Amino acid sequence: MQSKGMDISDHLSKDDEIAYLRNLTSSLELKIEALAKDNSGLAKDNAILSKEHAVLKEQADYYKGEYERLVEQIKITNARYWGAKSEKTMPYQVSLFNDMEAAADPAVAEPECVATPSKKKARKKKAMIDYSKFETTIIEYELAEGERQCPACNTAMIEMGVEVKHTIRLVPARLVHEEHRRHVYVCRPCSGANAKDGETPVHIIKAEMPRMPMDGSCATPSLLSHILYQKYCLALPVYRISGDMARSTGLTLSRQTLANWVIRSYENWLAKIYALMKKRLLERDIIFIDETEVQVLKEPDRSPGAKSYMWLFSSAADDRPLYIFEYHPSRARSVVTDFLQDWSGTIMADGYTVYDDLGENITRLSCIVHIRRYYTDIIKGLDKDKLESMPGLVSVAALKMLNEIISIDNTFDGMEADERKASRLEKLKPKMDAFYQWCLEQRESALPSMPLHKALNYSIAQWPRLNNVFADGRLPIDNNFSEQSIRPYTLGRKNWLFSDTPRGAHASAAIYSITTTAKGNSLKVREYLEWILAEMPNTDNLDDEKVLERFLPWADEVPESCRIATNETAPIDPLDEAIVDIDPPH
Repeated sequence: MQSKGMDISDHLSKDDEIAYLRNLTSSLELKIEALAKDNSGLAKDNAILSKEHAVLKEQADYYKGEYERLVEQIKITNARYWGAKSEKTMPYQVSLFNDMEAAADPAVAEPECVATPSKKKARKKKAMIDYSKFETTIIEYELAEGERQCPACNTAMIEMGVEVKHTIRLVPARLVHEEHRRHVYVCRPCSGANAKDGETPVHIIKAEMPRMPMDGSCATPSLLSHILYQKYCLALPVYRISGDMARSTGLTLSRQTLANWVIRSYENWLAKIYALMKKRLLERDIIFIDETEVQVLKEPDRSPGAKSYMWLFSSAADDRPLYIFEYHPSRARSVVTDFLQDWSGTIMADGYTVYDDLGENITRLSCIVHIRRYYTDIIKGLDKDKLESMPGLVSVAALKMLNEIISIDNTFDGMEADERKASRLEKLKPKMDAFYQWCLEQRESALPSMPLHKALNYSIAQWPRLNNVFADGRLPIDNNFSEQSIRPYTLGRKNWLFSDTPRGAHASAAIYSITTTAKGNSLKVREYLEWILAEMPNTDNLDDEKVLERFLPWADEVPESCRIATNETAPIDPLDEAIVDIDPPH
């Protein structure tokens, strides 16, 4: 059977067949051209979709990275606020590299199936109490005359010795009402003559009586020093001091009265010591600086919830310790520049930018512990099963190198400044240079915006300032001294939460300065406060620096009763524990 085309061609002439084929070809060419246009349109659409897919993939990767970054940041924050505060590396963190290192180093690898003998923990010697430094009361226990006969032969017994047992009895604080009776004397003949003629002068003489810290108040130096000690050394808020005093002694004093006594103690007397201490600090050439938040409810032109700041400026640890707290509603550079006006020397602070570029006469040091803290936070924020990821491996490696640098520098403690400088240049600088180069290399492969990238960036930015430590052997490598010093304030803040007025905040800053400095100079703070509040009201010419010098915490005139004996171990203060990250990194 023939096709339909052949049937048509049978009925067409040669010319008609050619014309037919031409029309058919033209029709097919039009269809091909249309299909080509459709294909070109589809290719363009495909290119657009491909670009959109790439953009969407990039966005998906970005949001995935942001999600991972936020999750890691939340874990770091939770670890910082709710986890252990110690920066010591955990055992499982140190063992991350153990497999490879053990395989590479035979000395590290442990033989299999070898039992490790258990070591008994060495028993600590019992602490001996020096009873001679306490007031001693002797209590005798003797038999009555009629009880000294021998039960067997009824002969009178003689004393053969005395058994001695030592005990410590606590005498709770008690209040004593003191009635000061100041006798007044007058000359009767002169008084009688004056009664007759009205012209004879009458002499009246009063017995000497010491002035109290506050006129018109029942507060004595001992009572005021007790209140100041509880508030600024034991971190008790005023309402607890008031309540405890009422319950234990029966003396009812309102919070307003106690707060007023604190402020008046500062304004009348302690402000003079505080001003001179600040002047003496600015005579030093090495100053530690730190700051922490505080809330002041009635700061003019500010809301009650606005953040204010308590700043700390302190001396070097190997000098006579000196601490100056200052309250400011601002965290601006002007606080530092105003305090250090016309001053020259070296400051140690964290990475906050207000400490940068303070002038040609001021050298800036950075803190290696703040650098290490970034890597510690990363490890705390990682799950154990993710510690072998890049952030975990790099952070552990960084911690190992930083801990080695700190350990080496600790071996130079106690050296003279020149010897310490030479030892640092020889043994410490190569390690620090190697760590800096390592950070530059690791940053290339770290994901931007992630905590590890931030840690490496911070290390690189702070390292040149940290290298200023090689200029002087007296300079520290960390800011721990300042952070430990600000800890009593931050612990107190957890209890009293806020200050009511700027006046109270300024008073607290000054009193914290005095109590912290007194403790740093091995003084018994309560006894020292009682002494200055008793002596200053009865001392003339307090505007004379030479007169005021005798009241400074390190002065030779401070009585021995206010000092911790050189052979006496200073009492363990819970506020003296090592400080780690009082405030989150800036």
